Amino acid sequence: MEERRLMSSVVAKKLEMKERGAVRRMIETVRKKTVRNTWRKARVKMRRKKAVRKSRRTLHLKMDLKTPKSHRIFTEVGLERRRHPALSLFKNFPTIFGSWQDFHEVFQAYQVKTYQHFSKRMSTSVTVRNNQIKRAALRLKRQDKKQRKKEQFLPEEWG
Repeated sequence: MEERRLMSSVVAKKLEMKERGAVRRMIETVRKKTVRNTWRKARVKMRRKKAVRKSRRTLHLKMDLKTPKSHRIFTEVGLERRRHPALSLFKNFPTIFGSWQDFHEVFQAYQVKTYQHFSKRMSTSVTVRNNQIKRAALRLKRQDKKQRKKEQFLPEEWG
């Protein structure tokens, strides 16, 4: 059946040719091409199957053992971040306060106790901060004290 189909397609191409050898050669080349293509397709399918099997094998390694569903993993990562706030990096420093006043009192005592003084920025506005720097420089000039460093303003793009 397949030979007839191949034969008819080849014969349609070579109607004028009456040589049997040329027709046979053409049939063989067409047959080789189809065999080659089927082997290529089979190889590609095998590669895809191997890749799928491999990804299924390593899938359990990517997922957390406690929660096998991936959408839960990301929320647990977020919870881990929330459980360890930045203030826990300071030793012997509480992380939860009743009010800001309580925080500032404890923070001031911590700075005195550890000899670590942190600069406090009262505003997030760049222009306000630059004005504070200018006023501090003017205060020093009024007291006839010299600055060691020239004042450096925050860039306006930061605001």
